[in-house]
Amino acid sequence: MRGVVVDELWLDVRCTKEDAAATAIYYGEVCAALFPLLGSLASKCRLKKYDFNIYPDYLARFSEASFVTSFHFTPMYFIGVTTAYVFRLLFGVLIGMLVKIFGAKKDQNSSRNENKNQKEKSEG
Repeated sequence: MRGVVVDELWLDVRCTKEDAAATAIYYGEVCAALFPLLGSLASKCRLKKYDFNIYPDYLARFSEASFVTSFHFTPMYFIGVTTAYVFRLLFGVLIGMLVKIFGAKKDQNSSRNENKNQKEKSEG
């Protein structure tokens, strides 16, 4: 996710319920859900400008949220990751095929040698 650069991220959440106790509980639930998510986003992506504003409003009638973002991708990062993955996959397949081809010949040769040794023992 380092190829994603978030230029701006603005989050504004107003938490409200029918009474003060319910509003406080709801505010705690929203914070418990959003802050770990936003923290992991901040650690996985590059953030340039951001602000997270979550607050309780004991007088409002409705909860409200607004979210504004602007981001872009770094193409070279994705090209590099894709190229590395293709080469890893390609060499993994090639090595697996070579092991099957040469491993099968080795097994055939060893079984032939065992058959010769058993014949020699039974004759001798």
